[in-house]
Amino acid sequence: KTIKTAYRRLARKYHPDVSKEPDAEARFKEVAEAWEVLSDEQRRAEYDQMWQHRNDPQFNRQFHHGDGQSFNAEDFDDIFSSIFGQHARQSRQRPATRGHDIEIEVAVFLEETLTEHKRTISYNLPV
Repeated sequence: KTIKTAYRRLARKYHPDVSKEPDAEARFKEVAEAWEVLSDEQRRAEYDQMWQHRNDPQFNRQFHHGDGQSFNAEDFDDIFSSIFGQHARQSRQRPATRGHDIEIEVAVFLEETLTEHKRTISYNLPV
């Protein structure tokens, strides 16, 4: 119901016959495309699967549907954020990706901090 309400509100806002914004027609098309995916259970499941594997370089991130059009998972990020605001980004827990910092607490002796001392630390990342 929230999705449908947001879609109707944005469709009205960006409808080319109503909006005076220069990019209204393009935004209207983006909103309509997002609605097509969100309102169709199969397409929504495909999008959700793409979202889960978005950081996996082995996973094909292109989404194809019957009319020959294709788009990437990232294409929807901005659309969904415009529909649901920042809440859309925050509601999906993003796993850590290569390059992100990981913090681990390690107890050390004072003497170790005063000299060059190396220690190997093993840890398991949560899945």
